[in-house]
Amino acid sequence: MKTIFKIYSAIILLIRKNKFICRVLFGIKPGVSNFENYWDWTTLRLKSVLRTLDLSNKNILDMGTGPYALLSVYLKNRFQIQSVTAADYLDSIIFNAALQPGAKGIEFIKTNLFDNLDAKFDIILFNAPYISDRAGSQLGIYDTELSRERWSGGEDGVKTISRFLSELHNFLTTDGVCLLGINHFYLKDQSLRKELKKFPQLNLFSYSKNRVTHSGVYILRRSDL
Repeated sequence: MKTIFKIYSAIILLIRKNKFICRVLFGIKPGVSNFENYWDWTTLRLKSVLRTLDLSNKNILDMGTGPYALLSVYLKNRFQIQSVTAADYLDSIIFNAALQPGAKGIEFIKTNLFDNLDAKFDIILFNAPYISDRAGSQLGIYDTELSRERWSGGEDGVKTISRFLSELHNFLTTDGVCLLGINHFYLKDQSLRKELKKFPQLNLFSYSKNRVTHSGVYILRRSDL
């Protein structure tokens, strides 16, 4: 399994680090390139779902924006957004993201989930870390400490997601929505839905999945409306 995954990863990396393909998909040609992958399948699925929403004059939070802030830059430059806040918890990620072309006007914040945030948002999107420690080690994904810090979802893959969900309702506006993206190759749908049941303050409004890439997006709303 590890060998097959390595072959797949090597092939897909050629696509995900291609600047021309990135520009076709997101209208953005990345600048400073201290990291390899520009995007993953969950990034694409989140983009597809975002395009179905009314984004005009919305305050948007891109949680875990990543080193290229692709979705933040895409939203800021393609739609009439009121504000975009891009958040991540690693210095190197935020530093690299803020240097990207088109990043002007985006507020970049270093924060561990909601720790350093006090505003409410109309839309919160989160390409969550969902790879369990065991899967990441077995597949060779955690080849560096940075990769573990970026992508580990803890022992069962939902540790970070669980903490995010526990605080989410406090940061959504009355009509706000959250787009939680995961890839079911690493974390099964039933595991995520089981975790969601622990948070009655949230409603699962809808769900969207790409059956080819196994990437899914859960659209959540506050239940105290």
